[in-house]
Amino acid sequence: MNVSSATWLFIQLVVDVVLVFLILFFLFFQLRERKQRSLLRNWIIRQMKVFSDLVQSSDKKAEVLSNTVETLIKRLRAEIAEAEKALKALEKRVSGGVARETATPRKQPAAEPRRTRSQREAIRYLLKKGMSPLEISRQLDIPIGEVTLVNKLEDSDDRG
Repeated sequence: MNVSSATWLFIQLVVDVVLVFLILFFLFFQLRERKQRSLLRNWIIRQMKVFSDLVQSSDKKAEVLSNTVETLIKRLRAEIAEAEKALKALEKRVSGGVARETATPRKQPAAEPRRTRSQREAIRYLLKKGMSPLEISRQLDIPIGEVTLVNKLEDSDDRG
C-alpha cells in the first residue's frame, strides 16, 4: 500500500461518510415531512368532524326553530279566527242597534245655549224652544227634578 492508495482510501472514506450523512439528512427530512403530513391530515379530519357536528346541531336547531315558528303561526291563526268571530258578533250588535235607532229617530234638540249661560238659563232657553223636561235633562245631563223645578219657577215668574 503506498501513499497514493492510502489517500484514495481516505478520500473514499470521506465521500462515504458525506454520502451517509446526506442519506441520513434526507431521511430525517422525509420522516419530518411525513410526520407533518400526518399531523396535517389529523387536523383536517378533526376540523371536518367539528364542522359536521356544527352542521348537525344547526340542523337540529333549525328544525326546532321551524317547529316553534309553525306552532306560533297556528296559535296566531286561531287567535285571528277568534277575533274575527268576536268582530262579527260586535258588528251584528252594532247593526242591530243602528237599526233600532233609525227605526225611532230622536228629535234633534234646538241649538245649544251659549256655554257662558248658567244652567238655569239653559233650561229656560230649551223650555222656550218647546223641549220636554225629560229631553232637557238628558241633553244637559242633569236630574229631571232640577229641570221641573226651574220650569215651575219660570211659570211662577210669568204669573207674578
